[in-house]
Amino acid sequence: MPLGSSFLWSTGAVTSSIYVKSEGIYSVSITNASPCIIVAAPTLIHLNTRLSDFDRSGITSVSDFLSMVALFNLSCSNCPHDLNYDGVVNVSDFLFFVTEFGLSCN
Repeated sequence: MPLGSSFLWSTGAVTSSIYVKSEGIYSVSITNASPCIIVAAPTLIHLNTRLSDFDRSGITSVSDFLSMVALFNLSCSNCPHDLNYDGVVNVSDFLFFVTEFGLSCN
């Protein structure tokens, strides 16, 4: 960010980055020297889970796979199963999922 930028996080913090200790939705507004305000889209943060651990069991498993299969080729804007954020659960998401299968954050 250019000099003169200021930050305001949804937590009330005014630093350029934050450390979160709990899951939740976080956003930031950035004001630059112009002064233009940029508002980042709210982002849901999960702790100690992989993107592909949809059921939050601590491991990417068969139940996560089955929940993806149920959404295959469906429009899925802002849903966790859309792992590449292109608006649909498709082959690209499954290819990413396969690299995560059986892995945990524990």
